[in-house]
Amino acid sequence: MSICKECSKLQKTCCQDADIVVTDKDIERIMSLGLFNFHDVVFSEKLTQSIFEDDPNYTRYVVDKTGKSQILKKQENGNCIFLSPIGCMLSMDIRPLVCRIYPYNDFNEFGKVNLAPMFCPKKFKMDSDIIHKEMGLSFDEAKHLVGQLYDELRNGWIYKTH
Repeated sequence: MSICKECSKLQKTCCQDADIVVTDKDIERIMSLGLFNFHDVVFSEKLTQSIFEDDPNYTRYVVDKTGKSQILKKQENGNCIFLSPIGCMLSMDIRPLVCRIYPYNDFNEFGKVNLAPMFCPKKFKMDSDIIHKEMGLSFDEAKHLVGQLYDELRNGWIYKTH
């Protein structure tokens, strides 16, 4: 059983509790599968309240002047639109970048990348060896994806609409 599936039996996961930010390129990748109507631009209290003290640009890149963010839609139960009983319906190369980066989600635009599995139960003491083995994501790969995320955010919908 995958470590993510084990976690989901113990508590809500990021797929169930977070507002998943998508870049324009994330949307293009998902649409390449013939999928449409899976995202929206809506007010996200979770994202507007997020304060990244060491990265003031993140909120600026994902929340527009009206407090709206480009996020994946949710199912009626609050789960991500792509979450199924067996996990994410999207392959890793198609998933939104923030999903692929997880649990290296303590990052900033200036090269900081750390493990911060805030949705993982404490019983899974995550370290980089476990992450790489269980999730197939090394620190270097996460660092590359974080760089790609910021590149896509800096060229994203907020700047095209304002």
